[in-house]
Amino acid sequence: MKTIYYGILSLILTLCILIMPREALDGASQGLLLWFNRVAPAMLPCMMLTSFCMETGFFHRIQSKNFPGLQNFTGLSGGGLYAALLGLLCGYPMGAKITADLYRKSLIDRREADYLLCFCNQLSPSFLIEYVLFGLYSDVGFTVPFLLAMYLGILFTQIFFRIRFSRATDRRGDRPFIQAASVDRPVLPAHKKETSEAFTLGESLDASVMNSLEIIAKIGGYMILFSVFARLLSRFISPVAPWDAVLVTIMELTTGLNSLHQSFGSTLTGICLACALCAFGGFSSVMQTSSVLKNTDLSIGAYIRAKLFQSTVTLLFAFLLFFLLR
Repeated sequence: MKTIYYGILSLILTLCILIMPREALDGASQGLLLWFNRVAPAMLPCMMLTSFCMETGFFHRIQSKNFPGLQNFTGLSGGGLYAALLGLLCGYPMGAKITADLYRKSLIDRREADYLLCFCNQLSPSFLIEYVLFGLYSDVGFTVPFLLAMYLGILFTQIFFRIRFSRATDRRGDRPFIQAASVDRPVLPAHKKETSEAFTLGESLDASVMNSLEIIAKIGGYMILFSVFARLLSRFISPVAPWDAVLVTIMELTTGLNSLHQSFGSTLTGICLACALCAFGGFSSVMQTSSVLKNTDLSIGAYIRAKLFQSTVTLLFAFLLFFLLR
């Protein structure tokens, strides 16, 4: 039955593209340019280097290191801390990709991987500052409360799920995450192209480049596709303006934020909605995350629920901070 529904939906979307070719072309062009000019240059080098570290076994050494303060606060192993840091700095879907790679390589267990997915996948600071704050709003006064709301939302989400997972662990009598440095279970297939067990520089580098190119191509495809969907959606729901911009942003964040700014301007409602939607990331980022979780048993549904929780918390922080600081 699901196959029939998906087939009908695909047929309807195809007809919409044929009926409205101008909107489809504009959406595809915007998504392609954003991917080519902003996303690929920012993420591809980081992806290659991270994949190379994974291929050469560097993460095995990180996993054995101790960071007592951070580990006690976050409840993460050494590899988990690295995934959380890279996810915070590099943007979607790097946090999920590194988490999935660590899980496939048996460097973290299922509990830690599920916990990491609740907060490790975030927009990069460069995107927030350059594209959202300076590119769209061009107001220095927005910078501090906007970033505070975003990162307080991440922190609150991490603490909330740390408590939730810790209670679940205590009830089952399992080991804490930070003691689960290695797991005795079969390694799931990580890549289409794997290096040999003996470290070979050329093979490891080649596998890292090919794996990274595959992921960045998927991201570009999802950005283009959802940019087209967002442009078509904006055509159908234009009578409910300005709230149509919110639905478009939920569909694809990067193209939708521009519509959100045009509809709401620099009002309190507009900037707080932008903050909350940046925390969620849009369905395009959800599909990007789903693509990097392929060949694992990690739940994309749990990830979506965590992002909805984070966006709600971020919205509350945004209203409070902008009300107090502006």
